[in-house]
Parts: sequence; C-alpha cells; structure tokens
Amino acid sequence: MPNRRSVLLGLGGAAVAAIVGVAGVRGPQTVADAATPDTPITFAYRGHTVVLTISKDMAMVNIDGRKQVHIDRSGLQRFHSHLLPFQDYTDPRHMVRDIIDIEASHLVIL
Repeated sequence: MPNRRSVLLGLGGAAVAAIVGVAGVRGPQTVADAATPDTPITFAYRGHTVVLTISKDMAMVNIDGRKQVHIDRSGLQRFHSHLLPFQDYTDPRHMVRDIIDIEASHLVIL
C-alpha cells in the first residue's frame, strides 16, 4: 500500500513533467520570440538598412551599420525605448520605424 509521501512525490513529479511538456510545446509566440540572439532580423525602411538583434531582456538596433539604439524588453511582447518614453510596443520593427521617422523629423539625433 502506498504511503502519503510516495503519492505526493509522484503527483509532484507528474506536475513538473506536465509543465515542462506544455512549455516545450508552446513554441515561439511573437516575432521577438522567434528570433534568437544569433539570428538578427534584417529589414529596410525609408532607404535605411536595419539589423535588429533580440535577446531575452533587450534588443539592439543597428541602422545603416553606424547608428545603434538600445531597446528594453519587458515581458514577452513589450518593448520600450528611451527615445520614445511614453509608448510601449509589441512589435520591435514598428518601434524602429517610428525611431527612424522621429530622426527624419529632426526630433532626435542618433
């Protein structure tokens, strides 16, 4: 007859296995999750070549190979830059487009 300790340990092990299984099946949920730090996202916007490298807690943006912008990442889908302090973004590419636009308007100097 099983005692309480073995039943609780068995249930705990099953719970851990279920959580790990669900987390493994979940997969990437956003553009940022799909990119690894070794795989930068490259795109062009208004004549600028942009390389976006996303890591677990931040992103680095390289514009035209010479301008670098740091983006904070908080949570799965929230990106924030000190250049745009009053808005959070769910897509880092949209944020970079807005940063390029404010630079073109001469509101910031990168």
